Amino acid sequence: MPFQTPLDDELAPQGEEHPAPAEGAPQDEFGAFLDGVTEEGGQFDPNTIVKFLSTAGGSQDIPVEGPTTISELLALGGIAVGANVQFWVNNAQVQPDFVVAPGATVTAVGLVKGGA
Repeated sequence: MPFQTPLDDELAPQGEEHPAPAEGAPQDEFGAFLDGVTEEGGQFDPNTIVKFLSTAGGSQDIPVEGPTTISELLALGGIAVGANVQFWVNNAQVQPDFVVAPGATVTAVGLVKGGA
């Protein structure tokens, strides 16, 4: 059965139908772009990043190669924090020299600037 949309009845002359796209037919540029995004997105590994959240509403995924201190995360992410910022990991307050593993989430409470 040929592919048909509801508007085909209005657009196609009486008795004509629009055939389904041929298998292997060239795709439009946007379709090719979406296929590339899907393929790249499928390769994303959440265990290669640390999610950095701030109470101001900011969120940044920072790529890491292994366990990393919070101070190193700030440098990697281009993030500046105020002197009184608190860091939280797994519902516990931690210091900037605390080491987090890839896949963790760090929340900063206080003045946070920068990042992506």
